[in-house]
Amino acid sequence: MKAFFKPNGIRFLLVCLFLLSPNLRADTLIVTDQKTGLKWIKEEVEAMTWSSAMNYCDTLQVSGYSDWRLPSIEELKTSYAIRDTFPGFPDEDDAYYWSSTVNKDYADYAHGMYAEGGYPFDDGHKDSRYLVRCVRNKLKAFCVSGNCKNGYGVFLFANGDKYEGRWKNGKRHGYGVYTWSGGKQYQGEFRDNRRVK
Repeated sequence: MKAFFKPNGIRFLLVCLFLLSPNLRADTLIVTDQKTGLKWIKEEVEAMTWSSAMNYCDTLQVSGYSDWRLPSIEELKTSYAIRDTFPGFPDEDDAYYWSSTVNKDYADYAHGMYAEGGYPFDDGHKDSRYLVRCVRNKLKAFCVSGNCKNGYGVFLFANGDKYEGRWKNGKRHGYGVYTWSGGKQYQGEFRDNRRVK
């Protein structure tokens, strides 16, 4: 029992992660975010181009899994909330992460995220070299912030769509903004989960 709780032991670290953050499960190579359902590679990969990043994640085999991929921009943004579980998560203003989401207007550009602040951008030229963190599993639908039952909240759907606005009895009700994963957007009134025309 003494060896298990040795302060510098990896088991001690994992127990602390488990106790401090009930939304997380970790092993030595993977971090699982229970809130989103996503599994992340713990260690980031050196900076590379977008196509190299896509290929790297697609061919990766870690902890018995071979279905790793580069995350969508919506998935990537959720990684910022659990950044403390990743060793050496950069906080410099010149560190960026790739996502798999391509700019809908310019095929040579893709979305990414600033490491400092977790802010997304959509103008990363695919020949640029950014950091990579691979992911697996499908994103679960969840309330990102606010009150998605009765009040104002931001909800992310499993397909990458997002709704930000008023809720009543767990339904979109009142003014809100619905953004499809492809970038199309509706702003206006909702009643019982339906757009008011």
